[in-house]
Amino acid sequence: MSPLSGTVVRIETQEGERETIVSESGIWEFADLPPGPYELHPVLARNLVLLPAFGIRDTLEPKGCAAVALRAQSNGHLIGHITSDVPLSKYYLAQVGVFRAEEKEIDLIRPFAEKFPDRESGNYDLGPLPPGKYFLAVILTNDNLDEAATFAPGTDVLGKARKIELGDGETISGLDFTITKPKFKERPTCCAFKIRVPQSLN
Repeated sequence: MSPLSGTVVRIETQEGERETIVSESGIWEFADLPPGPYELHPVLARNLVLLPAFGIRDTLEPKGCAAVALRAQSNGHLIGHITSDVPLSKYYLAQVGVFRAEEKEIDLIRPFAEKFPDRESGNYDLGPLPPGKYFLAVILTNDNLDEAATFAPGTDVLGKARKIELGDGETISGLDFTITKPKFKERPTCCAFKIRVPQSLN
């Protein structure tokens, strides 16, 4: 991570709003603040999002001092829709996961990021995500804790999966899945389900 020098940081207190600028070393400071609740909000470019996204809220004690670290992440998103011949509610778990494409193997149980699709619409929005190359999959788990995965663009074979390149702050939509007959595989352990990434995809 590198400091976002020149970024404006705003603070709201009971006395109003003030702002300061982040230094080249990533340091910023507010002095002589009144005691009581405050909210901090950096002014970020559209390709960035604050973590946590709702900002920083806290209370300053009389004559108090608080050290606060702000962190921003690239605001990338993968968006799509899931349809299924069998209602997803019949499965113990249905989720969408992304995996870093440069890994030698992926673990279906531990995606880099994951999201449960909306139960009624089947829509999902995965993000914020940093730029990189990813595999995207719908992961199903049945009542026996067996696993099945459908990788974009619609294959259960990782070697045929699409490698998705996500740019800084980019949104890629239309990543839709149709689930027909999941091919469940017995989970080898309670905590891992790893698939080796073919060399042709690295």
